[in-house]
Amino acid sequence: MGQALSSIWQILEPQETTEAIVNKQQVNTEVSSVTRPFKLTHVPRETVKKIGPYTSKQWILLVGEGDFSFSASLAVAFGCASNMVATSLNPQVFLEKHYRMFPQNKMALEVRGGVVLHGVDATNLINHVLGNIRFDRIIFNFPHAGCFGGTVHDLRKNRELIKGFLGCAKKMLKRQGEIHITHKSNGFFRQWNIPKLGLDEGLHLIQEIEFIRSTYSGYHTKFGFGGDKDFDCNPSRTYMFGVHPA
Repeated sequence: MGQALSSIWQILEPQETTEAIVNKQQVNTEVSSVTRPFKLTHVPRETVKKIGPYTSKQWILLVGEGDFSFSASLAVAFGCASNMVATSLNPQVFLEKHYRMFPQNKMALEVRGGVVLHGVDATNLINHVLGNIRFDRIIFNFPHAGCFGGTVHDLRKNRELIKGFLGCAKKMLKRQGEIHITHKSNGFFRQWNIPKLGLDEGLHLIQEIEFIRSTYSGYHTKFGFGGDKDFDCNPSRTYMFGVHPA
């Protein structure tokens, strides 16, 4: 089913420009430890595994990962991660410094054939080399612009982050693909009005469901600005958007 790093580049080759080649070299440097991904022989291709709303037959892109424990949870549940690309805005050195379990989570993805990338801006995905790929699911868990107050400025910056992400992600979906945003659903966060942000970007809300962290074994909700402390993610909702009616 899924294809790992070498096959991803095969998808891009017909459209490669000089800029794409430079990006490829930069990405290959970041994931040098996975230059020869392999297929796990003990996981039959025809076996589809599921965790939450995600399955091992979906092409999945994750953005804004913290310690990569969410993507690692999916990889372990699937038994294979060759259908997954997991990314973070922060560089690897930052993650190694602040998140104790990051190296282990990264390894859990890579040994299962997953692709791990850093320095990926969720609001500029379409201009990244990944922008040439189409995904079944694009996931952004607990997006936050770093503005923690309840001022008009803080609200605007956080809403701009989500709008920027949605505007890019919708161009990277397969026809029946979905964008999933999970966020807290109480207090200040209710003012973000994520369903309205999706509508403003020409998306339709397929459904919203309660997010239950315990569904994802090993997942830890980390602050994205340093420190290894988990934040309380209850209550939270997952908002599922699509471009075309289901």
